[in-house]
Formats: sequence, C-alpha cells, structure tokens
Amino acid sequence: IYSGAEARVAGALVGSATAPITVYGDISKYVSDGAQSLSLSLTLSGASPYYLYVGALRPISAVKFYMGATVNAAGGSTIAAKYWTAGAWTAVSSPSDGTAVLTQTGTFSFTSTVGLAKPSMINGLYLYWYQFTLTGITAGTSVKYLTVSYPMQPLVDLWDGVPRALPAFVIYNATTTKY
Repeated sequence: IYSGAEARVAGALVGSATAPITVYGDISKYVSDGAQSLSLSLTLSGASPYYLYVGALRPISAVKFYMGATVNAAGGSTIAAKYWTAGAWTAVSSPSDGTAVLTQTGTFSFTSTVGLAKPSMINGLYLYWYQFTLTGITAGTSVKYLTVSYPMQPLVDLWDGVPRALPAFVIYNATTTKY
C-alpha cells in the first residue's frame, strides 16, 4: 500500500522519556490537520529536552514538521528519532533532518521501518510510535502541524481495541465438502 508523500498523523503526544510514558499532553487533534485549517499548534515550553511521540497507522519513513511563527533559534540543538520494536526504543537508521533542527518547515526522514517497527499502546492509542528527542530547542518554538510518509508496504491491520461480537461463522468439512 502506498498513500503518497504525506499522510495524516494518527497520534501525537508530548511525554516523558522512559516507559511507562507519562503523557504531558495529547496534541493529536492540534497537529494532525493536513488541511492547514487549525490555528492551534504545539509550542515547546519549559526545560529541554522535549519528547515528542508521533503515532502512525503503518510503519513510516519520515515526519514533516510544519513550523509555526516561532522557530528554533538555539545553536547546538539536536533531534534524535527512535521507533518502537516490541520492548525497546531503537534509533532510526540514516536520519536526515530537513528542518535544520526546527528552524524551518521540512522533513525529518530515515530508512523505512517497515518490518522493524511494532505497534504499541500509548495513552489508549494502538499505533506505530516514533519518539523524537528534541534537545536544546528554544522554548516557545511552535509546530503548526505534522504529517508522516508511508513507504510502499504490505497491508497491516491494527485492532482499534474495541471488542466486537462475531455475527456468524461457518466450518467447512473437506471430507464431506459441506459447511
């Protein structure tokens, strides 16, 4: 399946660095509007580092940061990205920061995580999660919204966590060729 260069973010959280993650804010509804119609944004405040968690419906290869009015002005800032691998965070391979550490709108890309990333439940959302560690970023830096890039990949099915009754089932007997 290929959904193009940019797709909606399924979840976005600001939280602590270690599991279990303490979620400081669920910003999903503020940063996932690809139509650019929301005026709300993620504004980083307090002491750095910041931990931004981006959730996607399938494994990804990039996150695009659309910057708000205030961009990062601090020298020596860094962005590091990791993905969840069913028990631990693993650093992405070949990261490339097209945002110049959040000084401009751009894409943070990396080698595809298809076949590597595993879904996890964080803050009630069962998604493929990516942890971005933002270090030395200027307080007040704002991100208008985020999008993700899904590389070509096989279909995956994420259960939404809602139990559903099975409406019917049949059993086929190969010997009698009857259901």
